[in-house]
Amino acid sequence: MEGQLIFHDDIRKWFELKLDEPQCGEASIQLIQGEGAGTPMEALRGCRVRSRGALDFSPTGYSSLNVYQDVQVIESVGKC
Repeated sequence: MEGQLIFHDDIRKWFELKLDEPQCGEASIQLIQGEGAGTPMEALRGCRVRSRGALDFSPTGYSSLNVYQDVQVIESVGKC
């Protein structure tokens, strides 16, 4: 998936991928990254990125968006 990586510094701190083109009916998805998943998302805040990992629908109100991705790989697209 490709888009702009946005960091939300609210009550909950979370990452949004504002997609270049809607996917699964969503214009943005929440990104979640576990330990050992490669490049930390913090290093790519504000950049255009490409991410890979499983997508799922958020079953609880804990997630900020309807769909989230468990990021396995994330990389900048172009200059960051």
